Amino acid sequence: MKSMLMDISFILIISIFIFSFQGCSMRNNKSSESDEIPGAILLDANNVLSGNQHVWQFFRYSNYQWLKKYEVWCIMDKEHSDLVYLKTNGQYLRLNCPKGIELINMVLAQFRFTPADFNDAHRTERFLEIIVELYKGPRFVILSNLFLKEEEGEFFENWLAGTEKNEKVLIDLCLKPSFKSVLDNWKIDFNVLNNDGSVDRWDVSGRYYSNERKNQLIGIDVKKIKPEGTFFFAMF
Repeated sequence: MKSMLMDISFILIISIFIFSFQGCSMRNNKSSESDEIPGAILLDANNVLSGNQHVWQFFRYSNYQWLKKYEVWCIMDKEHSDLVYLKTNGQYLRLNCPKGIELINMVLAQFRFTPADFNDAHRTERFLEIIVELYKGPRFVILSNLFLKEEEGEFFENWLAGTEKNEKVLIDLCLKPSFKSVLDNWKIDFNVLNNDGSVDRWDVSGRYYSNERKNQLIGIDVKKIKPEGTFFFAMF
């Protein structure tokens, strides 16, 4: 989740330079860099990330060793926008869009996570990280009781460099994900701190298919509960 170093390329219109980037959502993951953006992604990014195309980063999620046949790639601007793509059969299909859940389910079908794993806080958090990474992008942290345990102490105040200075407000947002299940259907709610300092409440529902040993998402609902700039996204 935190304390992870990714080497990625800054892709400029007239030149390319390399820098070190630390993403909080992908622990111990070193991205595979690329100095060329595929044409289909470039066209999509020009439409969606218009105004920020002078500096883009393009890299592969390489902490998905369990994923076969597919690759997950991301392009991000220097501000807060990320586009996530599933590479399959030479094509790049965007995941973080209204129709992306079907593609995300293709990825989740290969990640072994059973209903019993929801009792394991660390396994649950990794499962949720994958969902957020695919649906939103890599720049986030899940505000959970695990986050609070890891960040307690002197470093905690770095997250309070935004407009909100009261640490209790942030502590109160660091909740254990709320999980409910009925037979093979499940629902989980959790808070996510974004790299613009805002906080979203995620409501994710899905179903576990025991015969195929896979989870499939039914719906994702994201609501803004704290505005941009409330907290500082402390990536160190």
